[in-house]
Amino acid sequence: MLDDVKSYLKVEWEDEDVLLSSLITAADQYVQNAVGVIANDELYKLAIKFLVAHWFENREVVGKVNNMPHALDAVLTQLQYCRGVVDEPGQT
Repeated sequence: MLDDVKSYLKVEWEDEDVLLSSLITAADQYVQNAVGVIANDELYKLAIKFLVAHWFENREVVGKVNNMPHALDAVLTQLQYCRGVVDEPGQT
């Protein structure tokens, strides 16, 4: 997932790998908590990329308020209401 996120953000250097890995973990937990399912599909991965990008690009300690992108809300809604199953091996 780290390589996917770096490609999405157009980050070619390794200096941010630790930060990005931490943001990926946090975003994964955020999405799981928001939608109540664990998925392994492109829509789920896109939600994680949206969150990581937002947090990565808006990491000022103090300053302007940047709301979450509307696209993230749309993806979370799709994940929450258009899925009824947990997509893990052995479960339907």
